[in-house]
Amino acid sequence: MPCNASFPRRLRSRAATLAAVAGGAVTVAWPFRGRVPFAAAPATSDITSVRRGYQQPLALATTGVSPPSSPGAQQPAPKAKKGDAKGVIPVALAGAAVLARSRGWVMAAAEGAAAKEKPPAKAPRIDAFDSMRFFLIAYIVCGHFISFAAPSAFAFKAVTQINVVVGAFFALSGYVAAYTTCEIGKREAKQRVTETPAPAFIIPRIFGYWPLHLLVLLIFSPMFIYADSLYNGPIVTAAHGLMSFFMISAWFPLHAEVWNAPTWFLGALTFATILTPYFIPVIAKQDKKSLRRTAFFLTLFGFLPKLGYLYDTNAWGFLEGAMSPKAFPNLAFFNFMRFNPVWAVFEVMLGVVACRLVMLDHSGEEPAPKVGILDTVLPLVGMVAVIILRATGVVALSDMIVRPLIFMPLFLLFLMGLHRSSILEKVTDPIAKFMAWRPLTWLGGLSFPIFVVHGPLGQLFYKKAIATKLFGGPMNVVQGPYFFWVYLLVVGVSAFLLNKFFMSSKAVASASKNVQEKVLKVL
Repeated sequence: MPCNASFPRRLRSRAATLAAVAGGAVTVAWPFRGRVPFAAAPATSDITSVRRGYQQPLALATTGVSPPSSPGAQQPAPKAKKGDAKGVIPVALAGAAVLARSRGWVMAAAEGAAAKEKPPAKAPRIDAFDSMRFFLIAYIVCGHFISFAAPSAFAFKAVTQINVVVGAFFALSGYVAAYTTCEIGKREAKQRVTETPAPAFIIPRIFGYWPLHLLVLLIFSPMFIYADSLYNGPIVTAAHGLMSFFMISAWFPLHAEVWNAPTWFLGALTFATILTPYFIPVIAKQDKKSLRRTAFFLTLFGFLPKLGYLYDTNAWGFLEGAMSPKAFPNLAFFNFMRFNPVWAVFEVMLGVVACRLVMLDHSGEEPAPKVGILDTVLPLVGMVAVIILRATGVVALSDMIVRPLIFMPLFLLFLMGLHRSSILEKVTDPIAKFMAWRPLTWLGGLSFPIFVVHGPLGQLFYKKAIATKLFGGPMNVVQGPYFFWVYLLVVGVSAFLLNKFFMSSKAVASASKNVQEKVLKVL
């Protein structure tokens, strides 16, 4: 039977029209509604993910034989002869194309050119992460100065586990870095990371926090210099000033908290930031299986040095945050494990890995996980429970066990659950909705100035040498434990003013940009 006889009469004219191009290159472009129906040996395929949770084809082209030799020329359609396969193949291809069109697919002839690729999916902003910063810094601030509020033994132990919780800041920094510098649904970093020289990537990020750090150092420098020189003399004071100015105190275990004590964190974060443009492109290329393996080894190698500390000092059951410095068997060893920037890099990288696992949810590597309320509730309950159980003494485990093996995995799972819940078309997770609440995200915008200023203000009101000189004694003695709440209010107001008149200042931004350009010229 002739090949054309197998087609319905109403399709023959379409088949005849398409038969002419069937021997050339055929490009297929489909209006897509949710799933990939088929792909007949595609020459190129680029599929990325979108927020709704299905795969969207960006470019799918099928190349046949060579196109006509001269541009614009159309080769005559081969005639089908009985027993001649060369005549049957073009008509069969045309028939398949018509059948596809009759089912709703759009077929278009082209000369071997692939369909233009759509731009990568843009990452939606996750406001809940701003609120996360506020809750973390609120815990850190209270943990540093709660002892001056005459808390109960349970409250003191529950709020002073700051060495455990601070790891969340490093992980969150890495998570956000990956979210803003890697492609969604693709195993690659964005071009602004891979094609930007490392100094041009690093310097603007450091200048995102260094100017405010320097301003606070300048404002409180008389207090820092007075107290430091009173105990250590002018030469050591000058050395401590340089360590604080250049944010390198975290490298000195027994002097990590000189001057503005909490800003040792900035030194550790700076070291991680310097390495970021080198490790993010590597992690971005990994598939989900490789990412999980990376997370395992990062956790392992981050824990092994802590295991050495635990074994050598027999600190297995310590609640370090509630201990005085003199109670440690080896304070220098503990501080080395607590402050050293190398350990911070491991946690930043873990944040990157966790984010990439979510960003590849709809890449087609694995079935996309279902999103539910338990993704956020269970990790959150676990984090709170471990802090409470340690505070009550039910669980007696050192910070160096709880942080890498319990708290950090739970926090990363919480971030991943919050991420998945926040990018849905309709957010139904109550925790995600609560943390995206505008007042909380506004407070999250104050988290960094709160972090930078709460230490100096705490010294002003509670450091004996300073407070006695100014107020006749520490304010918890002069005014009573209630003054702790006044202190928190002063910190909040100061952070608001710093944010409004310094961090949001166009003049400061312009000056910072000019300094950055000069630094980059030198580098």
